[in-house]
Amino acid sequence: YSTDPNPASADEENLKNRYLAAMHAWQKVQHVRLGPVEAEDRLYRLQFWPDKRNKTGKALTKLRTKIEAGEKMTALSLSQGSVAGQGFPALERLIFQDSISAGDCQIVNAISQNISLISHRMLDEWSIDEDDGFGAQILQADTGTESFNHPKDASFQMFKSLLTGMQWLADSKLKKPMGSAVAKAKYKRLEAWRTGKSAEYLHENAMELARFYGIKTPGKGAEKTPEVGFSALLASKEGGAAIDLEIRQNFDQLIQDIENLAQPLEKAVTDAASREALERIVALLDDTRKLMETQMAPKLGFSIGFNSLDGD
Repeated sequence: YSTDPNPASADEENLKNRYLAAMHAWQKVQHVRLGPVEAEDRLYRLQFWPDKRNKTGKALTKLRTKIEAGEKMTALSLSQGSVAGQGFPALERLIFQDSISAGDCQIVNAISQNISLISHRMLDEWSIDEDDGFGAQILQADTGTESFNHPKDASFQMFKSLLTGMQWLADSKLKKPMGSAVAKAKYKRLEAWRTGKSAEYLHENAMELARFYGIKTPGKGAEKTPEVGFSALLASKEGGAAIDLEIRQNFDQLIQDIENLAQPLEKAVTDAASREALERIVALLDDTRKLMETQMAPKLGFSIGFNSLDGD
């Protein structure tokens, strides 16, 4: 694409589709905020968002200036600069602009390589085959490991990721772009307003959070017996079955409500007729998270304190 002065529209579509496929893959694990993603600012390097002060735009301006001065852009040189210019948001801006200059192609290649390198490193570090792999540390938490002194430590870290994921969807992906009223809504605060994929990503997130909780087939009804994960663990506790059922019902309704949105989020946040549906989704997210904090956590022996999104 970058070597052709007049790239075919098919090449452009292929470039965009590859970006969208990678972004969809990221949405499936976006809620995981423990382990390898915590090292080396990887979470922010992959996705610096929300971006209140347009640091992504400023980072791209600096990268373009370096290229104009004759500096060759590589994944290594990119990784030594601002985290705001290293991940998906910066890549989206470049790929979905009207045209991509030769200089911008260098940045696209460098960011793509950077995301690939970070992803491969995290995958390697999640290994269950090596004793020091984070996956192995979780599986061996019952005997005590370098990362977890007690079996409950591993499950508690995952529980915090679950809570943070629920809050992330409600606060960052919906409340901020919705504003306090339709007149104050700002669709450009949505995660993917340039591509119009914000609702798809929200749905992906809800599905994966439901699986993370322990629902094998999210959105298919909550009448089934708990099978795995937090769902099964909670249901096994005295008085926990009713709480588990309510959480599973909430996830089921949440997924259905997102699927039933009549229009893309980019239009829905500024549409008075869609306000009630969006507010219902936000309420389900908030209510489910509070249920997890106030009723599920005590049943599992967890004490909830500072949340990583508090004060963000």
